[in-house]
Amino acid sequence: MKSMIRSRDLWLRIGWLLLAVLIVSGSRDLYLRGSGTGNGEFLGAFSLKWGIGLIGYGLIAVGVVALCGYGFIRPNQMMGWIERLEDRFEQLKFASWLIVVGLVLFPLFLFLSPWGWRFNLPYFRVMLLVCFSIVSGIVLPQKRSGWLERSALMILLSATLLLIVQQFILVTDYPFATSWSEGNRLWDYSLYFTRDLYVFNEPFTYPTYLTPGRHGLWGLPFLFLTNPSIVTMRLWDTFLWTFPYLFLGLAVFSFRHTSLARMWRWIMAFWAFLFLSQGPIYAPLVLSGLILALGYHRQRLWQSLLVTAVACFYAGISRWTWMVAPAAWAVLWALLETQVDQKLWKRVQRPLALGVAGMIGAVLSLLVMNVAFPRPDPIYATSLSQPLLWYRLWSSATNPTGVVNGLIYAVSPLLLWMVLVTIHKRKNWDLIKILAIFLVLAGFLVAGLVASVKIGGGSNIHNLDMFLVTLIFLAPRVGISKDSFNQYSGAVWAILAVVLFLPVWNLTKEAPSLEIPQGSNPQEAVTEIRDAIQSASQEGEVLFIDQRQLLTFGEISGVPLVMDYEIKDMMNQAMGHNQAYFDKFHADIENHRFRLIVSDPLYVVFQGPKIAFGEENDAWVEEVTIPILEAYEPVMKFDEHLIWLLAPKAESEK
Repeated sequence: MKSMIRSRDLWLRIGWLLLAVLIVSGSRDLYLRGSGTGNGEFLGAFSLKWGIGLIGYGLIAVGVVALCGYGFIRPNQMMGWIERLEDRFEQLKFASWLIVVGLVLFPLFLFLSPWGWRFNLPYFRVMLLVCFSIVSGIVLPQKRSGWLERSALMILLSATLLLIVQQFILVTDYPFATSWSEGNRLWDYSLYFTRDLYVFNEPFTYPTYLTPGRHGLWGLPFLFLTNPSIVTMRLWDTFLWTFPYLFLGLAVFSFRHTSLARMWRWIMAFWAFLFLSQGPIYAPLVLSGLILALGYHRQRLWQSLLVTAVACFYAGISRWTWMVAPAAWAVLWALLETQVDQKLWKRVQRPLALGVAGMIGAVLSLLVMNVAFPRPDPIYATSLSQPLLWYRLWSSATNPTGVVNGLIYAVSPLLLWMVLVTIHKRKNWDLIKILAIFLVLAGFLVAGLVASVKIGGGSNIHNLDMFLVTLIFLAPRVGISKDSFNQYSGAVWAILAVVLFLPVWNLTKEAPSLEIPQGSNPQEAVTEIRDAIQSASQEGEVLFIDQRQLLTFGEISGVPLVMDYEIKDMMNQAMGHNQAYFDKFHADIENHRFRLIVSDPLYVVFQGPKIAFGEENDAWVEEVTIPILEAYEPVMKFDEHLIWLLAPKAESEK
């Protein structure tokens, strides 16, 4: 039985069978999309174009499924065919590279073209990307590695390119926010470097939630460019949500940290990109990991100590909950490098030194935040007072999958693979190493789950960021090496295939979309809003609860900015029921302090937990919406852009 499980033929048969199932599933997606497009002119259900297209596609799909069937029945003969094909394409030399480029780009072109919405079908998208990648892997002229490895590389490369490109093509010059608070976030990023863009009637103080590691990073275009446009800032934002993941993967799986062949280093780098994109994870935590991965050196202790301290410092000035994460990664790396037969003190002295260096960097980050960036309240003040919604660990309106189920789905194959590899190499392991890994993972897991159930969270697994990045750091130390690869059983290879493919499936099956009103003229709305705001500013203060980017990018100028009562900060305070904060806000509203308020639409609708983010909505309605609507009324509505302008009610209406 064991010999059968380990048989290459068995796993090849399973692979061909799964590929056939994927092709059938993708074909069914396409068939259902075409069904109903006609009015009886072609087989009663399809338009003529769809019918002819499906017939042509069906002939190709049947042929490919037949090949998969042959591979299932005669895997060795199929391998021989593929090897002969490899030899033929190898002779084409440069032409084979052109074919590979065409094969990789075709699915991207189809999905991202103006008619790509027709093919936004989960199984079809994955099927097309996988099939073209497998063919490109066979054509790729790199015979030093097998076609399965080359195909894995091309699948991961294609998924990476698709994810990056489809993120960048969503960048727009739309002047208003493209999602909740997105415009105000662009405003946040300008505060460290270009405060002179704004007019202040009161002394300037940094918002409590602002951190130099995160907001300063996103604001770098304001430092290096003169008046960057909203498009430039959105491009930079997209860059920070994509490329740091790839850089971290390249650094962690570089030749300094693993003995993998070059192709496998690229495979694992692309996998790391896709794995982290499942979070997604904020760039500063990824960059702190990148600092560590680039600077850590097995033989140069002082270099590793300094780099660990710097990584912890940067993590700490980005988000206080991250400040010890790089130290934990450095300690694990150092401990996993030790031999189990070494004396205890010799084994732990380097990890302990790295841990102390990391703690020094973390403490320095707290001192810098308190001295250089003083704020009226601790940055964590509101977080500690907000309720925990434990039901969001499971399926809910906010996250139908549930945090726990989503995490299990994303990481369980990787954890299983690590366990099997550890068992296979058990002579290199002992209780100290296993306990260290368990404690770090358990600590980050608990912290991530608690953060996920805090009101305002739970819609995805991004709060488990430290847990996910830790797994990336563990992979090259647990079982990613040339020697261990050569010793894997068929079952371990099969699970590794699942590990590599799972994020491809998760991120390729659906295309992101940008919700921007079609058919409207945003510049006309900007002109009307500008005129109303500039007129109101002559009579009193104007409060931008939302859409502060209109000031940042020069759509509105010369209007004094009220720093208080910004939408993200207000939501944070509302979720924590900060009575002192809202006593002041309610008094300002009742006294008609503001001549005009710029806000998102305000409706008195309580939702409860049966609606996505219902508790957050209810806190906002109670603390913000109702008080505003009691004293103010909308005078201009731009519902297609989700903007209201509100002015004080007449005294007789109060």
